[in-house]
Parts: sequence; structure tokens; C-alpha cells
Amino acid sequence: MPDLIEKDGWQETPFWFWTSLNPKRRALWVHPGGDSLLLSDRVGWQDSLNYKKEKDASQAVEQLAAWEKQGIKIRTRALTTTLYARLLLSDLFLHGIGGAKYDQVTDAICERFFGIQLPSYVTVSGTLRLPIDFPSEAPLHPQDLRYKLREMKYHPENYFESIQLENRERKEFEEIVDMKKTWVETRKTHTNAAERHHQITKANDAMSEMLNPLRLNLEQNLNISIEHMRVNKMLKSREYPFCLFPQEQLRSFLLDF
Repeated sequence: MPDLIEKDGWQETPFWFWTSLNPKRRALWVHPGGDSLLLSDRVGWQDSLNYKKEKDASQAVEQLAAWEKQGIKIRTRALTTTLYARLLLSDLFLHGIGGAKYDQVTDAICERFFGIQLPSYVTVSGTLRLPIDFPSEAPLHPQDLRYKLREMKYHPENYFESIQLENRERKEFEEIVDMKKTWVETRKTHTNAAERHHQITKANDAMSEMLNPLRLNLEQNLNISIEHMRVNKMLKSREYPFCLFPQEQLRSFLLDF
């Protein structure tokens, strides 16, 4: 995280500031002076937080409470929140992996600022899925289906046996296959390159047209497979907040662990 900034006599604090009318959070800055601290977000709001004498915070607490009723919000940032929790509220703090990395910094801050060592914290990580039935996996992966659709466009003759055709259509398909084979086996030259490409493409298009029912079925399966993957990815995420899980599931998961 970036260092707190000192600029033009103003010191950035480890607190967030916003108001009910402008709920976008921004840094809270402080400027000391006499019996008061000048507080500001440096984009429009500014006020003095008064205290009568050193170590007497009662007047400041009353003033902060009055600001709160006016819709002025001052909240701790991440490190300040865990610093308070670990210093004053808990004997042992449980962290996920990300928070545990941050609190290596919190440990150093507390030792340098307060001169004491914080109680230890434990890093706990686990994967718990939402207790929701997932749709069954699609029989084919989208990548396989896309490959088949591409092959059907450029090599439709390979799918000749995959469709049912009447005798007349089967004969027509075989004739088109033979015509394409003839052009594919024709040596490419400068004079015949354009015609050769045109005839091969024409043959592919004609065969692809006859494979329409099979292609439509593959496209439908592709859409189903994509949707299944999207839903499964969403429901199998390990990022859902704890409040979406049944209490007993969380309790047994944690205590068993």
C-alpha cells in the first residue's frame, strides 16, 4: 500500500472520509494547531475538531458523534481496522491469505508506533462451495465443439457418414467430394491459384449446406456447453461471503478443520 502523504502542512491519516450527500470515499487529512485539529478531505469539506487539554478526548468524541448525525462519515482503513481489533478486542485473530500478508505490515506499525507487540494471528484458508446443486457438466467442451464446427466448414467431407441422406443427395455429396479432391490434388500454379481456391471453397460451401442439420445441432450444444460452464464457474466460486452459507455448515467446516 502507498505511504501516507504529508503535503503543505497537511498529513494524510489512515482513515476514510465521505458524507451522505457524497458517498464516494476519499482520504481524511489533518492539520494540527493549538487546541484543535483541522480536518479536511481537501476537496470541499473542512472543520475543526476541538479538545481542551492533552489526553482529554471527551469533547472530541462528542463532536465526532455530532458530525455522524449530520451524515459525516469517518471510518478506519484496512490496516487501522485490524490494528484496533488485534490490539484491543481479540486474543487471536484469524486471517485469510490476503489479510495475513497485510498484517505483517500491521505488526511493524504497532511495534514502531505503540512500542508493543501485537498478539499473534493465524492464517486460515479453505474452499467451501455454496450448498447449491450445479448443472451437470456438458458432454463436450466448448473448445471441442468449436473445433468440430471449424472442421465442418473447411473439411465437410469428413462428416459424410455422420448424416443421413437420401440416395440422390448421397450421390450428389459424393460427386462434390470427388470434385474437391480433384482440385486439391491439382498442383497449385500462378495461373490456376484463384480458380483452384474458388472451386475448393465452392465445394466446401455446397457440402456444408447439406450438413446444416448437424451444424445446427453442434451450435445448439455449443451454446448449452458455454452456459453450463458459465453457471458452474459462478456457483463453484470460493469468493462468496460467509453470510450466504448456512450457519451449521460454516460451524462444522471450521471446527472440523
